[in-house]
Amino acid sequence: ASAELIHSRHLRSLLGEALRLGNFINTGSAEVGVSGFGLEALEQLKVLKGSGGTTALHCLCLDCAQENPNFCIALSTELSHL
Repeated sequence: ASAELIHSRHLRSLLGEALRLGNFINTGSAEVGVSGFGLEALEQLKVLKGSGGTTALHCLCLDCAQENPNFCIALSTELSHL
């Protein structure tokens, strides 16, 4: 299972998108801000909601799915033992 985490391209992509989203939320720019975050910060994505009730986690998932419609399936396959 730990090897799956280390080698998962899709998890790395998801975490990179989460970093860009967090930087955008905090600074107004996806490219400026922090260069990393603690895993506990991911919990905040489901708490932070826009005016329509959509969470930051929903936005992150939609962004990944728009770039690659098979993203969730590929991520699940890469992390099949977790």
